[in-house]
Amino acid sequence: MVGKTEEALSRIIAQIGEIHSIVHDIANPAQEQASGLEEVNRAVTPMDQFTQQNAAMVEESTAAARNLAGEMQQLTTLVAQFDVDGGADDVLPFWGARTGKSCIVNRHQS
Repeated sequence: MVGKTEEALSRIIAQIGEIHSIVHDIANPAQEQASGLEEVNRAVTPMDQFTQQNAAMVEESTAAARNLAGEMQQLTTLVAQFDVDGGADDVLPFWGARTGKSCIVNRHQS
């Protein structure tokens, strides 16, 4: 009976050794994956910050574009008061925004 117990314990010890080896084989790749994920996280964090900064800049640009559109509408209303086809009565110089060249415009008299 002692011999059978000793034999059973030997098999159990051998199986425990195999289990330990399997657990070790699983733990090493898991640790490598954890390290890899940590590296990915370190790389993604700045990208997330840049994305948030870009989103804020887009919002600011959108607001600025809306303001410019409103100012353009006001300018269009003001420019509509000028007659550019007429004669030389009441002539004012005007600097063209696109060309930078001076042109002559006539003030529309209401």
